Amino acid sequence: MNRMKNLFTLLTLLLWTLVACSNDSAADEKPGSGGTDIPAGNLPMQNVARAIELIDNAVECYFTGTGMAMSRYYNPYTGNRSSELGSVWMYTSSIEAVNAAMKAMKTGQAKGETALYDSHFNRYKELLTQLYDNLEYYAGTFTLTSYTQTKQWTVYGVNRGNDKGAAQVEGILNVYDDQMWLVRELLESYHITGEQRYLEKAEYLTEYVLDGWDCTLDEQGSPLGGITWGPGYITKHSCSNGPIVSPLVWLHEIYKGKPDEVTYGYVAADNSRKLRTEKKSDYYLNFAKAVYDWQKKHLLRPDGVYDDMMGGYDSPDIKYVTIDGERYRTGSKLRDRVGPAITYNSGTMLSGAADLFRVTSDATYQTDLAELTDNSFAYFAKPEAAKPGCYTFDVSGFCNWFNGVLMRGYVDAYSTHTAAASCIEAFQNNLELCFSMHTYLGALDSYQYILEGLDERWKYNLENNCLSYTDLPAGKYLLRVRGQGNSDYETQLEIIVEYPWYVTYGIAAIVVIVVLSSIAWGYRRRKMRVIETKRDAEEELADIEADKPKSPRSSQEKLDRLYEQLISYFEKEKPYLNKQLKSADVAAALSCSIFSLSECLSFKLNTNFSDFVARYRVEAFVQKQKEEDISLYTLMSIAESCGFNSKSSFFRLFKKQMGCTPLEYIQKQEHDRVPKQ
Repeated sequence: MNRMKNLFTLLTLLLWTLVACSNDSAADEKPGSGGTDIPAGNLPMQNVARAIELIDNAVECYFTGTGMAMSRYYNPYTGNRSSELGSVWMYTSSIEAVNAAMKAMKTGQAKGETALYDSHFNRYKELLTQLYDNLEYYAGTFTLTSYTQTKQWTVYGVNRGNDKGAAQVEGILNVYDDQMWLVRELLESYHITGEQRYLEKAEYLTEYVLDGWDCTLDEQGSPLGGITWGPGYITKHSCSNGPIVSPLVWLHEIYKGKPDEVTYGYVAADNSRKLRTEKKSDYYLNFAKAVYDWQKKHLLRPDGVYDDMMGGYDSPDIKYVTIDGERYRTGSKLRDRVGPAITYNSGTMLSGAADLFRVTSDATYQTDLAELTDNSFAYFAKPEAAKPGCYTFDVSGFCNWFNGVLMRGYVDAYSTHTAAASCIEAFQNNLELCFSMHTYLGALDSYQYILEGLDERWKYNLENNCLSYTDLPAGKYLLRVRGQGNSDYETQLEIIVEYPWYVTYGIAAIVVIVVLSSIAWGYRRRKMRVIETKRDAEEELADIEADKPKSPRSSQEKLDRLYEQLISYFEKEKPYLNKQLKSADVAAALSCSIFSLSECLSFKLNTNFSDFVARYRVEAFVQKQKEEDISLYTLMSIAESCGFNSKSSFFRLFKKQMGCTPLEYIQKQEHDRVPKQ
C-alpha cells in the first residue's frame, strides 16, 4: 500500500464530507483538534480539524529540505523516508489536501466557525505558496508537434528534476492527466486566494491539454475526439479526459459575461489547419461538453460504470502528415474499449455531470448523474458485514486515491441527486473507523482475532468482548487477540484439544494398515510422476523452442520504443497488481499486438510475459516487506495485494526469482536487522 497516497486521500476525504455532513451528527470517537478544541457534536469541523492534523503530520513525514522533496514512501515504524521520490501526481495530492483544508476553513468561517480559520488559514496559505514554488522541480520545456501546430511548451514531467525547470518532459515523460489535476488545483487555489497567477497558470496548462484533443476528422467529417494519455501515446483514457470536464466548466463560469477571447487551431473539412477565435466562456463550455460526450460514448459500460481506455490501434507508432509544407500529427482511430473499471473514472464523470447540469440545466446530465451514482456504488462498494454501515472498496495500488475521486463525485452530485447522501454516509463511516484505528490507538473499541491452526486470516469484532469456538478438531491451537490494526497490543492463549481415548487405540490399528499400503502405492506413484514430469517438461521446452523466432520481425528501433513504453507503463501504472492481468491487456494499453509484445520481451529482456510480470510482483512484495510492518497481515494477503492469485504460484515464482522461499527471505531479513553484539 502506498502510505503517502493513502494519507493524503484520508485527509482530503475528511474535508470533502464537510459539504454534506449535518451539524446534528456526532462522532463516536474523540476528534483530532488541529490545535483547536471543537465541540463533540460538530462533525463537519471535526473533519476539518482531523484533516489539519493529518496534513501537518504528512508534511513533516514526507517532505525534506527547503526544496520540499517528497519521498514516495515513509515507514512510521522506523521513521525512514524512501530515497525514491513521489511523482508529480503524488505531489499534486498535497496541494489538493491544502486547498481542501483552506476551502473548508473558509466555509466554516462563513458560518461563524472561526476557530480553525483564525488558527491555521494564513499558515496554510504560506504552505500553499511553498508547494507551488517547489512544484517547479517537476517543470521542463520541450517542443511538441500536435494535430494543429508545432509549439514549445513548459509543463510538468512525471518525475522530479534536480533543479527547477530542468525535469524531463518530452515524449512519454509527461501525461495529460497530471496536468489536468494541476489545472483543477490551480483553479481551486485561485478561488480560495484570488491570486491571478494561479488562474494564468491554469489556463496555460488547459491550453496544453486541449492541444492533445484529437480534432482530426473521420470519414463523416466529424472530429475523432478524445485526448490521448499523453503526447507520447496513442491510446485515449478515461483518466486523460474525465478530469478536465469540471475545470473547463469552472473556467466558463469565471469568464461568463466577459469579453475575453481565445484563438485556437482546428482541422477544416479539407484537412487544412485553420484558426478560430471565440469568447472564452463559450470555448471552455463547448469543450467541456465535447470531452464529456466523447467519454460517455466510447467508455461507458453496459453495467453503467466507466472502463479505462480506448485501445486497439494497428501500430504503436505515432504517425505524422505534411500539409501545406507543415508537419502535423495524424488522428488515432481506436477500436476497442478496454477495462478495468476504476472508481477514478466514474468519479470524474460524476463531478463533470454535476457541474455541467449546474450551468446548463440540461436534464441529460441530471439523468446521467443519478444513474452513475447508483450504478457506481452498486459496482464498487461491498457491504462490510463486520462493521454495519461501512463498505469495502478495492485499495490495491493507487485505488485508495481513486476511491477518493469517487467520493468527491458523490459530494458534487448530492445537490442534484439526494440519494447520493447514502453513499456519502458510507464514506463518512469508513473514515470514522479509519481515523480511530490509525490515529487514536488507545481508544480502540474493536479487535482482531485469529485461531492459528484453524483460521486462515484475522477476523474482526468480539461480540460483547467474547468469542467462542465449538466442535474443534483435536490438536494444538494458538489464539491471538489484538486491537484492530495495531499489533503492539496483543495477547495469546495456547489451546490443546485431545482425542477421546476410544479413538486413539482404534486409529492406531488403522494407521498401521494404511501406512504399509501407502508405502507401496507411493513408491509406484512417485516413479510414474517422475516419468510424467520429465515428459511434460520436455514437451513444454520443445513447444517454447518451436514457437520462439530466431530473430525479431520488428525493427530494433520499434523494439526499443516499445520497450521504453512497456517499462514506463509498468512502473507508473503498476498493472501487475491486477491478479487477472493478461498479455492482451498490456498489448492493448500499449496499442501493439500480442506478438509485438512477445517479441519485445523475448529479444529485449530474454524472458516471457509470465516471468516479466512475476518479477514486478516479487519486487512489490520485497518493497512492502522493507517499507511496512507485514506482521499486520497474512503472507498470502500481502502476496495478493502484489498481484499473485494463488499461494502455489507465489511461492514458486518467488523462489525462482529470489533463490529462497518467502518465509526464508523474511527470516533472513529479520535476522539481518538484529544488531550484532
